[in-house]
Amino acid sequence: MKFIIIILLHISFSIFLIAQGISSCSSTSCTNDRIDMSKMLQYKERIIDTSLYDRFGKVFNMKQFDKSPILLTILRDDNDLLLNYDKNLQKKLSRYIKKGLKLVYIIAGLPKNKDFKKRYKSIDIYFDKEPFPLLNLFKINYHESNIILNSKHETILSSITIMNSTDLEEVISDEEIEIFK
Repeated sequence: MKFIIIILLHISFSIFLIAQGISSCSSTSCTNDRIDMSKMLQYKERIIDTSLYDRFGKVFNMKQFDKSPILLTILRDDNDLLLNYDKNLQKKLSRYIKKGLKLVYIIAGLPKNKDFKKRYKSIDIYFDKEPFPLLNLFKINYHESNIILNSKHETILSSITIMNSTDLEEVISDEEIEIFK
């Protein structure tokens, strides 16, 4: 519960900063990266059943996750830390994964590694294509995010940054009943 309050305070402060035209970015580094939080997924907003193709023809179908909660991680690119991040999540969230939590990664761009199919064969990953139907489905614009959907595919969390495994474990623990009902 304490963590949720911290997230809400962070979100409120971010809204205040955005309203003031202030950002943690320098004036030259991310002037186009302002986040309109009112356009993000809202608490309990349900993701409709949909079927979309990624850049390489892999089908993202919400029905494949039927009655399973999902932790989505949306990234701008498949940087070298992705496999370590997945390994940390697998370790920290193993209890919830055994209960049915699915870990899914959506990458906004092209793969950086030529051997990406071999490299990422152990993780559920999709490479979105322009005009970014997957990112639009999850209301992600110009930022990286974690999204937690419960077993009914209702939004429990939509973050404005990538969270570490410890913070995600705390959120999932606090919201476990809501996520797995």
